[in-house]
Amino acid sequence: RQTWFKSYIEGRLLKDFESLYAARGDYRSKLSSLVTRLAGLSGNLLKNASIANDLGLDDKLVKSYVEILELMFIVKRLPAYVKNAAKRTVIGMPKVQFVDTGLACYLLGLRRIEALLHSQFYGGLLETYVFMECCKHKTWAEEDVRLYHFRDKRKNEVDLVLEKSDSRVIGVEVKASATIRESDFKGLIKLADYAGQHFQHGVLLYTGNEILPFKLKDREFHAIPFSILEGCSKNLCGLSALGAHKMSHVKGLPRSHSGDPGGPANQRQYGEIHRRKDGKAHDSGWPDGQGGEGGSSGADLQGRLP
Repeated sequence: RQTWFKSYIEGRLLKDFESLYAARGDYRSKLSSLVTRLAGLSGNLLKNASIANDLGLDDKLVKSYVEILELMFIVKRLPAYVKNAAKRTVIGMPKVQFVDTGLACYLLGLRRIEALLHSQFYGGLLETYVFMECCKHKTWAEEDVRLYHFRDKRKNEVDLVLEKSDSRVIGVEVKASATIRESDFKGLIKLADYAGQHFQHGVLLYTGNEILPFKLKDREFHAIPFSILEGCSKNLCGLSALGAHKMSHVKGLPRSHSGDPGGPANQRQYGEIHRRKDGKAHDSGWPDGQGGEGGSSGADLQGRLP
């Protein structure tokens, strides 16, 4: 696989880039360093000036290169969720997401799953994986859904904001941990306050194996296992495992054309709901057959490692 990634970079990335952009001089070394930098920034704010300063490049050149890389489906820019009436309270800068997490791991020298799980890039790449799953599912979802991220000027953030055609939003926070605390929902609470009546629900994806309800400031939130993204694809972002039978009180999640909110198999897989109302830390353990940091989400990304 390492040979394949190397030939991919040489044969597609560099050569195709030249055909799309009138590159001059030693563009290959500039592009190579930029692509590696973007792989490490996946899931983070895209600051062209900062990247240019780190790499010794012109910020306008960085901006142009990123635009071409997006046309080539190497990266995607995730816009900020901004309401005109309160735009001064939030950051309008987009995030950058590296489309192929396997290629990102190759560029970052992460060849083994253990190296990924203990690297500084794990959280960002895990967020990117969830983002790309949402991108896939929204192409066939029954409802038109737009994707954003949220970050206010006090650095409260939500990794993904799903906005429906009627302007209602669902916040999705990604956490690379099996331990959930009340403070982990801080960004979702701020998003709820910011979106006001348009806020519909907030979920936190984590590496445990139980669906956990939380009630904070008169709003209901849920911690949901990453394994939902593996086993369920009937709903946008794989949220069908919430299910009408087990979580019928969670309303408004986008439905697929099938309309099936989750069958008996999903109910058996995720078990009974463990209700926690005190907001205290909860270590849910690991899914069957899994172990160590990262849980099922680590297995997801392992399949994408070079």
